[in-house]
Amino acid sequence: TLGALQGIGLAIGLAMLVLLIRSSRPGEAVLGRVEGLQGFHDVALHEGASLVPGLVLYRFSASVIFYNAPYFKRRVLAIAHANPSARMLIIDGAPILHLDSTGADTIVEVKNELAALGIGLVFGGVAPQARRMLERSGALTVLGEDAIFPTLRLAVAAHESAPATR
Repeated sequence: TLGALQGIGLAIGLAMLVLLIRSSRPGEAVLGRVEGLQGFHDVALHEGASLVPGLVLYRFSASVIFYNAPYFKRRVLAIAHANPSARMLIIDGAPILHLDSTGADTIVEVKNELAALGIGLVFGGVAPQARRMLERSGALTVLGEDAIFPTLRLAVAAHESAPATR
């Protein structure tokens, strides 16, 4: 019933809608150690994976921007509530390639809500462009320079060696 140009336009519109829906609810994982494997892996995919004691490692597999920032916040807080023994929540920053001002503001809100629960918030492996937005927005000042680590591994090592404050 549509002409060729209208059909192409509709297909492009539908593809953009699907992309928006998928990126508004991206993949995520709580990470842990797996015997015999280097690094940190999705505990849901590896039987026998173990969480790092006192820490929650979380991967949000997308940029944090205006249309998925509320979802990011809900998921981080839900994971924190599901792990009451955690004293630190470490976000794998590598997949967060872009951050807008709403995302930066949301990270500050998450940090404050986690602090009220007695849980710290740090990032490992933040992309340079995301770090620049944290700096420009003032979120890095709230988080603190010591809340950003070059890699997830270094963030975990720093907090495993820190004395328990809880």
